[in-house]
Amino acid sequence: MKNIKSKNQENQIENPDPTFVLCFLIPLVAPEDDVDPDAKRNIPKSDKDIFEFALNLEYLEAEFFLYGSLAFGRPLFPPFNPYANDINYLLASYIIPYVGANQKLQSASSKLLIAGLLGVESGQDAVIRTLLYQRAKETVIPYGITVAEFTNKISILRNNLGHNGIKDEGIIVPAFLGVEKRMPGNILTGNKYSLAYGRKPEEILRILYGTGKVDVGGGFYPNGANGTIARKFLKRKSLEV
Repeated sequence: MKNIKSKNQENQIENPDPTFVLCFLIPLVAPEDDVDPDAKRNIPKSDKDIFEFALNLEYLEAEFFLYGSLAFGRPLFPPFNPYANDINYLLASYIIPYVGANQKLQSASSKLLIAGLLGVESGQDAVIRTLLYQRAKETVIPYGITVAEFTNKISILRNNLGHNGIKDEGIIVPAFLGVEKRMPGNILTGNKYSLAYGRKPEEILRILYGTGKVDVGGGFYPNGANGTIARKFLKRKSLEV
């Protein structure tokens, strides 16, 4: 693996490298002591599949934050290099959707575990958006658009790939879409009730694959993701063929 340290890494105290910062934001599942041992034995298989799906996404983020490789297959010229500079790396981190696959959990223990994961995950997302917001007006070279415009384009792309309405917004929005319908700053994104957007596993896979299809791998997972849920969709495609 080639050395991927940023040019600013020698001055981390004065100008923290986002790679260095984000490595400390990889979320951990709630401690085992928080869950009743008897309850853990009774966690339904469907809940375990959701845990597996959520953790696989966290492993992807860990791999990206620590070593990483971006292959998000959308047209961009010149090809986007996530390690060219700090802004590029933050934008690349912004692409990965947070886990929102908790709607179908059945047991209380499962909900506790996923809540612990989502709590840290949402904090991680907020840090990434805050770092980008601080540099919102800077131009992303050589594309000639600002950081804010770049996040808007990524959010539009994720909405289009997810195929389930608007569940993503850039770091700056028209004031009428912001807090109290008068704030353009959009570090913490949410729906009209200021609640976090939820995503089903199918939506997350369509975004990560970059294909807009749950059964066609690509992007971060050229051959499709692993795990019971992801493989179920890929298997369905293979059977149709």
